[in-house]
Amino acid sequence: MNRHFDITGQNSWEGFPNIAFGRIDYFEQIEDEEETFFLGISSVDIISLKNSLLNYQFLDLTEYFEDFWTLRFKKFDNLTKDQVLKLRKVEEWFDNIRLFHLILTGKKQDQPKIVSIFGQESLDTQRSDWMQIELSSTRSNNDEIEVKAFGGLFSEPNLVYLKKITHSKEKDKSILNLMFSMENWPNSSPSQIKNKLKDVNASYLACYDVGQGLATSLLGPYFSTTLHYDIGTGVYQNAHTRNSGLILCNSEDPPIILSHWDTDHWAGAFYCVPKSDDKVFRKRIWIAPRDLYVGPTHIAFAEQIIRSGGRVLLWNSSSSSKINIKLTDGRTLSLIKGSGKGRNESGIALMVENMNNHKWLLTGDVEYRYIFRLIPPLGIAAMTVPHHGAKFKSKSIHPGPNSGPYRRLIYSFGQGNTYNHPHVQCISSHIHFGWDHGTWTPPTSGHTIPGMDVLSTATRDSYLKHLGGLIVGWNSSPTPPGIPCSISKCNASLIQS
Repeated sequence: MNRHFDITGQNSWEGFPNIAFGRIDYFEQIEDEEETFFLGISSVDIISLKNSLLNYQFLDLTEYFEDFWTLRFKKFDNLTKDQVLKLRKVEEWFDNIRLFHLILTGKKQDQPKIVSIFGQESLDTQRSDWMQIELSSTRSNNDEIEVKAFGGLFSEPNLVYLKKITHSKEKDKSILNLMFSMENWPNSSPSQIKNKLKDVNASYLACYDVGQGLATSLLGPYFSTTLHYDIGTGVYQNAHTRNSGLILCNSEDPPIILSHWDTDHWAGAFYCVPKSDDKVFRKRIWIAPRDLYVGPTHIAFAEQIIRSGGRVLLWNSSSSSKINIKLTDGRTLSLIKGSGKGRNESGIALMVENMNNHKWLLTGDVEYRYIFRLIPPLGIAAMTVPHHGAKFKSKSIHPGPNSGPYRRLIYSFGQGNTYNHPHVQCISSHIHFGWDHGTWTPPTSGHTIPGMDVLSTATRDSYLKHLGGLIVGWNSSPTPPGIPCSISKCNASLIQS
């Protein structure tokens, strides 16, 4: 396994890349006095990349990597000996390339420079072409932007400085797209996806306290997990928000819906696992959106899923933006593809509707305006707030609660996160659309346990850092079961309702 995924952070890649290839991972603006922004870049060390290609004697890159991704999606027992050897060679190569996550931290005066390099649309959509980044441990002048270089999901960063960033050469882009792109990966049809979800039971909804990330699941009548929706945790500069030692429910073998490819929505597949079986989530079926702008780390993660015995079913949504599945428990589960251009805005939302027309809505990071035409404006029994409570980019109608006395709005975030989630604007807008936030009263919200319609995994105050997992029903608050099922292969207690 690549050292970037080491859960201790002690065995992650050391140092930093002097020169790296990378793509935008995210762009977050913080409303502080200096108008700070964070630009995340998923990158690979150029020197290690080129040396490894020579060491592994990949003379014909097109042949090796096109064949690799074609073979990667086939059943192992259908491959020839030569094909298996080729797979093993590229797997070893994936383990030995130096992957880094770079976070450029700038102020208001730095934004014009960043916009001139990437373009405003790339920053808005968090999708960019391949870039070449040059870094140094010393700062030559005060205009050089500070960069935190993380050699692993949970490692401490090295503080370096941005010397130069340019668009990669066309030849390099072609090579990088061969290695780190979903372009040649097969799509899965709606019928294939429906077949994997038909046995889901949605008696209860659970949201786990994972820090600055998201991990939710649908539970059966006896609290066993029947479907995961995201399996994330805090990473990189928000790794400190993780719930230390948390092991998520793994007693059954349900599929995992990945709302989108942001790291804090899948890193729990490495961290929130039992020591006895650290591949337990990676060897599942993952249903995820096709994204042609992910970086090296995301592709290496997907390769880990398949290598571990799991499958990645990509939903392209070109023929339909909504898949409806009639469940055996009588409810209807819907996957809804966001209509936006960016990674967050084109993610997969999940809705469950019961026989009384009450709905649960799980949003991932997609804002309501990108799914609103495919969801009802009212009648929501429970809903996760998009993007951990981030500020909405524009005004839009929010789904409103049902008319009954029982409804739940869920905030999943980590105390002390660097983005200041949840944002006051997000809280205020939900209050406007009928969600009672109890003690969370703007402009100073989030410092207490909210009460009323709202459940949260944390507060802004360190003495209420982890509030614990929560469970939601359809018509009334269920009695929290503690450990979700009797098999007890986890410690992810559900203590709020």
